[in-house]
Amino acid sequence: MSDPKKHTQRIVEMGKFLNVFLTAEQVSSVERLLSLGVSPLNLVRLIQNLGTPSTQSSPSNRENALS
Repeated sequence: MSDPKKHTQRIVEMGKFLNVFLTAEQVSSVERLLSLGVSPLNLVRLIQNLGTPSTQSSPSNRENALS
């Protein structure tokens, strides 16, 4: 089968491409879903909903949103 380390790296890269930050737990969940046969399209949708856009998570942007 495939190398688990490469698999994790691909998931992290997919998250970066979608401009989201995934926690280690979320990456682990996505890996498990892949092993269960969830389609890549559904995983992309899931990642978009799981992660928060990195620009929204920065402190300066949160402060700007409050003003």
